[in-house]
Amino acid sequence: MKVISLLCPTRARPALFKRMCQSILNSTSELSALELIVYVDDDDMQASEVDLCGIPGEKIVGPSAPMSIINQTCLDHAKGDIIILMNDDVVMRTPGWDKILRDSITLFSDDIYLAYPNDLFKKDKLGTFPVLSKKVCDILITPFPVPYTGNFIDTHLFDIFQRLKKQGFDRMRYLPDVVFEHMHYRSGKGALDATYKARRRFGGDDLRFVELSDQRHSAAKRLAEAMRQEPVSTMLSHQEIIRVDTFWCALKHYWRVFARNKDLPLRWRTWLFTHFLARYWAGKLFD
Repeated sequence: MKVISLLCPTRARPALFKRMCQSILNSTSELSALELIVYVDDDDMQASEVDLCGIPGEKIVGPSAPMSIINQTCLDHAKGDIIILMNDDVVMRTPGWDKILRDSITLFSDDIYLAYPNDLFKKDKLGTFPVLSKKVCDILITPFPVPYTGNFIDTHLFDIFQRLKKQGFDRMRYLPDVVFEHMHYRSGKGALDATYKARRRFGGDDLRFVELSDQRHSAAKRLAEAMRQEPVSTMLSHQEIIRVDTFWCALKHYWRVFARNKDLPLRWRTWLFTHFLARYWAGKLFD
């Protein structure tokens, strides 16, 4: 049986983390084939209160770092074949979710896939809690690119598999009956706490996502080559961020990177163009 590794950063939320752990205990059918890898900042005054509640796994205490680095650290400690990015503001609602997940990915004999549960917020529109094989992580080399500080890691992975789909390889699987409820403040299910407030909502990671477009192209190419059992090409490093100081500059830049990008399905690239343009405008107004 393939082992599932849940990667979960947490900060100043021992009560939410405990709630998440209890939901794992209540819903997992094969706890012995699961591990929870949690990362706690060493300057978190509540770090000692974070307990795995008997779930197999590891608690890592380390320096505060961007979310990409924290997730990569958790991945480096993980022993599982199936990797899931988690948040501490999640409640698992589906009994036997792990069996449903394992059954769903048996369709992919080469272990190249992106699965994602129903978060009752973004639902099928975005893989909020992405599920990847360890093989995919190895092919991508850096599945959680270092430039990201907190946002868009899920969108980055989703975009890679959208590109793969455009090449004729649809390896995305939405699991509507596997509910990982995202108790986010924006959906009215949680409080706007210090952890949410500490994250910049607009700006830095938006620019990073835009400038990593070529790297995502390279990542999708490597996955397609692996599926065709060809030698995989060299992975591109991330590009220098291009500043867009006016709305007109953003419009032109996002049109080139997203709207005209024929590596992407039309619906997805249209969404990216409008979404990031709207975020640019919102950032100017509110950030």
